[in-house]
Amino acid sequence: MEEENKVVDTTVEETETQAEEVKKEATKEVKQEKTFSRDELAKIMAAEKEKWKAELEAEKTQAEKLAKMNAEEKIAFERDQLKAELETLRAEKAKADMTKTARGMLADANVNISEDLLAALVTEEAEVTKTNVDSFIKSFKDEVDKAVKEALKGKVAKKPATPAGLTKEAILAVKDRSERLRLIAENQGLFN
Repeated sequence: MEEENKVVDTTVEETETQAEEVKKEATKEVKQEKTFSRDELAKIMAAEKEKWKAELEAEKTQAEKLAKMNAEEKIAFERDQLKAELETLRAEKAKADMTKTARGMLADANVNISEDLLAALVTEEAEVTKTNVDSFIKSFKDEVDKAVKEALKGKVAKKPATPAGLTKEAILAVKDRSERLRLIAENQGLFN
C-alpha cells in the first residue's frame, strides 16, 4: 500500500512538473505574439477594404452584363460558366485520383509521407506523377539504407585482455575465494 502511495505521489509530482512546463511555454508564446501599431492596422484594414470593394465591383459588373443580355445570351453565358466550372471539377477529380494512385504506389513500397510532400509529387499528368513517385521511392530507400548502414557502423567489441599466462585452470587454482571470484569476473571470456 505504501508503495502504491509513493507511485501515486511520484505520478502527481511528474504531472505538476509537466503542467508547469506547459504554462511556461504558453507564457513564452503569448509574449512572442505579434502586436500591430495603429498605422500597420490601418494599412491592413485598408487592404482588406480594397479587396472587398474589388469583389463587389466584379459582382456589380457581372450583374450589369447579365442585365444587358437577352435571353439567348444569358443562356450562352451561363453555359460557358458551367463548362468552365465542370472543367475545373474534372481537373480536381483527376488530381485526386492521381493522388490516390500515388498513395497506393507509396504504400506498396512501404513508404509513408505527409500530405504536403504527396501534393508536391502529384501533377496533372499521369506519367510525370508516376516518374516523380518512382524517383522519390528510390531516393527515399537509398537514403534509408545509407542511414541504416551508417548507424550499424560501429566499433567491434574486443575480447577483454587477459593477463599473460592466466588460464581457466590457473584462476580456479587460486586459494583466496574473493581473489578467485574477482579474477573470474574480470575474465568471463575464459568461462563461456
